[in-house]
Formats: sequence, C-alpha cells, structure tokens
Amino acid sequence: MRPTVYQPTHATMVWVSRCCCCHLKGGVIAIGCVFLVLNVLGVASAAIQLKHYSHFWQFGGAYDVLKGVLDTSLAMYAISAIVAILLFVPACQTDENAKNKRFFLIPFMVWTMLNMLAWVGLSIWYITNIGFAAAMFVICVYLIYIGLGIYCKIMVYSYYQHLRDFNPEEPSTTYSSINNETKSDMP
Repeated sequence: MRPTVYQPTHATMVWVSRCCCCHLKGGVIAIGCVFLVLNVLGVASAAIQLKHYSHFWQFGGAYDVLKGVLDTSLAMYAISAIVAILLFVPACQTDENAKNKRFFLIPFMVWTMLNMLAWVGLSIWYITNIGFAAAMFVICVYLIYIGLGIYCKIMVYSYYQHLRDFNPEEPSTTYSSINNETKSDMP
C-alpha cells in the first residue's frame, strides 16, 4: 500500500511564509498600521501646508504649481490611507473567514505598484532636471522607499496566496517560531 502524498491544488506557492519574526497575517497587520499612520500624518501635513499657503494662491505663477503639488499629495495620501485600511479586512479575521475577503488585499498591491512607478518617474525627473549629484539624497530616499514598497508588496501578495490556497479540510502546516522549521500534521 502506497502512502498518500499531499499535492497542492495550485501550481504556485506562497513566496514567503514569514514577515520578519511573525506570521504573514501579523506582518500584514503591521504593514497596515505603519502605512495608515504614515499616510494620516501625510494627509495632516498636506492639509496644514495648503492652509498655510492659501493666502498666496491669488498671486498665481509658482504658487499654482505648489498648490497643484499639495493637492496631488493630499489626494495620494488619502487614497493610500484608505488602501491601508482595506488590509485590515482580511487580516483581522480567521483564515477561514478571510479566504473570501482576500480580494481586499488587491487594492494595496495595485496602489503600491503605481506609487513605486511614480517614485521611479520622479527620480528620473530629478536626474534629468536637477542633475545626478544635486538629486542624490532625494534619489537615495526614493530607492529606500521603493525597496520597502517591494518588500511590503511581497508580504501582502504572499498572504493573498496563503488565503487563496487555504483549505480548512486539509492538514495544516504550522511554523515553529523556535527553530523556524516547518512542521506538519500530514501523514
């Protein structure tokens, strides 16, 4: 008699199974909290700057450009905060309930990709208009932001895959935090 072998139902597997020192669910909650706090601070900052410079809008010229940049920043921070809130919908539930709500993770993944493309575009603009040496600090900050964005996107996408492949009837795989080995109750 042959032993039964577990065969995954999908050709792809989760990219990563842990986010730093916690499970993917905890990592997605942490990512959502950080993104939410930073974007709420961004909304507040852009709103304060809009109010502070409001008496200059009548002069036009460069102030119109500044107003456009601040309006765009305010909108982007607000959208980012909403997308961060959507991360909590599946992450704050059990995996069985979150499986049907995994699509709330997609706006974060799409928005993060669009944001990273915008930062790459701004980096290219800085290099071509200001010069590489003058824009080096800003470009380094953008590269750090892009790297962290890719890491967060991978974590959220891995959690999406985990929820997609989750089946409560199948034997579960648990991850030991002591020795980081995969243990399974499969036969």
